[in-house]
Amino acid sequence: MIDMGLAELADRPDDEYRVTVQIAELNALNACLAVLRYKQIKGFYLDENDFGHMLFKVNDIKILGEERLR
Repeated sequence: MIDMGLAELADRPDDEYRVTVQIAELNALNACLAVLRYKQIKGFYLDENDFGHMLFKVNDIKILGEERLR
């Protein structure tokens, strides 16, 4: 996934996580998404996309997924 450039490899100097210890809302959302994904993997929820990698864009509230390479 690193070769595909899906996530930044270095922190920006103005990165919020450098000045704020934790952002509670994003941590809670991440936990919820992780549980949903786990339940998809275990077959509890339907998984039509089979994403191997997902990014949540805070500025426009979108989840972008990259299908799993086979």
